[in-house]
Amino acid sequence: MKKLLLTLITSFSFFLILGENVRGESFDYSVDPILSQQNKKLGYYNIKVKNNQTLKIKFKLHNYENKKVIVHNLFNDAHNDNGLITYSSEVKDSYHLDNPTFTSMLVDKNNKSVTLKPHGNKVLTVKIKIPESGINGQVLGGVNSYKSENKNKFSFSNAILLEGKPKKANINKIFINNIKPNRYKVNLNIVNNQPVILSKYKLNMKLYNQNRKILNNDNNHYNMVPSSQNKMSFSFGDLNAGFYYLKLTIKDNDGHFKRINKYFSINGGKHTKKKNIKQTYLIAIIIAVLLAIIYFISIKMIEKIRNKI
Repeated sequence: MKKLLLTLITSFSFFLILGENVRGESFDYSVDPILSQQNKKLGYYNIKVKNNQTLKIKFKLHNYENKKVIVHNLFNDAHNDNGLITYSSEVKDSYHLDNPTFTSMLVDKNNKSVTLKPHGNKVLTVKIKIPESGINGQVLGGVNSYKSENKNKFSFSNAILLEGKPKKANINKIFINNIKPNRYKVNLNIVNNQPVILSKYKLNMKLYNQNRKILNNDNNHYNMVPSSQNKMSFSFGDLNAGFYYLKLTIKDNDGHFKRINKYFSINGGKHTKKKNIKQTYLIAIIIAVLLAIIYFISIKMIEKIRNKI
């Protein structure tokens, strides 16, 4: 039985089930991966690769119509800069670090169009060249297939997961960057800075204005794809000017957790950190004490001078 590839996207997370393909509304043609026995149980390509290896990934295309059909096959990196699965060739992830991308390893980088005769079939072969340095962890790729007249509605998507040197997820490789607040919303990026999939993590996010909590979000099934960033946006209507405190707690499946604290301001204030505020108060106190000592010494000196006169 074929497994569907499902991507459920919410404001804060997505749930991914890798599967053999996604079938569109039309059943007049098909694009199916030619899988090994082991991969047939999974329903998608999951290949353990070696350094400098050349792979051949094959798909069988079949035309069920009484007329000629042209099927376009677009190869992509399988996710966008939101850390979410997508098979649009026009959107690419912008946070690859440790590994080459799937598309960069294609021997023939041109998207392939296949013409099928009425009730005919063909095999599409995709060659992938693993670099000499190999890959660390996991790399995701995908093939988006559609008929020439259905450019905006793909009919089939096939997932490809390449696994190199085993790499265990490290919760310390997760961080926040690019907080962009204004009076109406707060935008931020959660970054998975490692070539491994994060699956079913627990995430809690709280936002405070002074000591008042204005956001409390829990997600017990937080997922991210390898080497990606998840752009989040929270709308609040109209936020007051002032300093804000964001507290993120993320927990992995082994019970390890990481807390991330971010401080920022709205309406022209400079970004600051709590420790900097404490340092400012400490410096002010030290200066006040020094001024008091100088004043006291000055008074004593003036008194001595008067006594001599």
